[in-house]
Amino acid sequence: MKFGSDNHAPAITAVVEALLQQQGADHPYGDDAASQQATAMIRAAFDAPEAVVAFVTTGTAANALALAVATPPWGAVFCDQFAHINRDECHAPSVIGGGFPLIPVGDPLVPNGDLYPGLIDPAALESTIGHQAVGFIHNSQPSTVSITQITETGVAYTPEQLHAIDRVVDSHGMFLHMDGARFASAAVLFTRGTDQQYSLADITWKAGVDVLTLGLTKCGGLGCEAIVFFNTSARA
Repeated sequence: MKFGSDNHAPAITAVVEALLQQQGADHPYGDDAASQQATAMIRAAFDAPEAVVAFVTTGTAANALALAVATPPWGAVFCDQFAHINRDECHAPSVIGGGFPLIPVGDPLVPNGDLYPGLIDPAALESTIGHQAVGFIHNSQPSTVSITQITETGVAYTPEQLHAIDRVVDSHGMFLHMDGARFASAAVLFTRGTDQQYSLADITWKAGVDVLTLGLTKCGGLGCEAIVFFNTSARA
């Protein structure tokens, strides 16, 4: 077993076998039967029949495109300083998004000196947004908040924490993006591993998430991620 990265693992056998079974001529650009079936399954799993689903090949592409759609070039995206979009994606979201900045929220150490969990604190988010001088012509304008589920440090946002973040987001008329590269782990935790069991809807759009990048590669997939727009008004 390799512990260097969850990207070191190979695609699971069932995925490879399923791809082989899909060999054959079909319509391109998402109109093929497999893509239509996958879209229907995602909508059903999240109880979101109107969700718009787009498939891309990498997590970086999924995050960059999702944020580019939800955020205008003059907007600003707020995220945790350890977020993958801020530390590991080579400015791809800003480049694809036409230049919007990523503004980190939070401090590398929590008050008790423990390692920072990678969770955005609602009060810190409110304070950081407040420093953007909303309406001032020389400042990028608060547009989107991006959270990671599960975080880079392995900590999960509870549904209650998601609602607290969303209250700040809504109060400023912003959109909430969830980087779900490890969303499957959160799904297992909250639908099976806690005393109160939640649905996938409870930990996404019912908690205020407007757009989710649904990670498949870290779950044994092969070059496939999904962008799920629950709030279609977040699409430019």
